[in-house]
Amino acid sequence: MSVDAAGLAASAIASYAAGLTTLTSTQLADKTNAVNTTGKVKGKPIYCSTNDLMYYAIATTDTGKWRLFGAVDATGDVTPS
Repeated sequence: MSVDAAGLAASAIASYAAGLTTLTSTQLADKTNAVNTTGKVKGKPIYCSTNDLMYYAIATTDTGKWRLFGAVDATGDVTPS
């Protein structure tokens, strides 16, 4: 029996993401978007539908960065502007 690990991972992400705020990469990078101006707390998760990735807030300001889940450094951070 073979297991489609990539398919299972994509399915798990999609299931989890269904309950999250979903944005495009343009919306996530826009400091005037509501996700950056209202209720932004450290650790808040969001799902980016443009690149099929999940991010979490590492700062609370409108220009505070969003980091990729599982990232070990700032590579891939999104800084709203």
